[in-house]
Amino acid sequence: MSDFTSDELEAARDSLLSSFRKLEKARETLLHKPSPPKSQLKLTARNLDALRIALSLISNESEKTTADHPAPDFYAQEKMRRLTAFENVYDELKNDLTAIPAELEKLKAAGKEKTVRYRELLGQKMINNHLIQHFERHGIN
Repeated sequence: MSDFTSDELEAARDSLLSSFRKLEKARETLLHKPSPPKSQLKLTARNLDALRIALSLISNESEKTTADHPAPDFYAQEKMRRLTAFENVYDELKNDLTAIPAELEKLKAAGKEKTVRYRELLGQKMINNHLIQHFERHGIN
């Protein structure tokens, strides 16, 4: 029998999962640097492994305490990689939402509202808003 309630396990899982996502984003940022520090990459990889282990242990314990409702396997490496990729796309779309209006204003100030570039940016802004709404509807925000 577990010393923890299912609510406590769920809260711990959520906290660790949040840390995992943030650390995964930090790793991606490090990898995009021209010469990433090897020590930081190694430490990040070790921390990610430790979090994976902790999440797996919590998942196993959660399955024991809630045999009627086994915890889904959210912690597989491929699922985490895909979720991180979706979150990265979401972040890029949000960044574009601030960059595109600024570029539209520059073009407007230069009287280039009828140009192809202006219209492309306007269309891209609409598409990005639509995609962001889809992400947010499915809990990625």
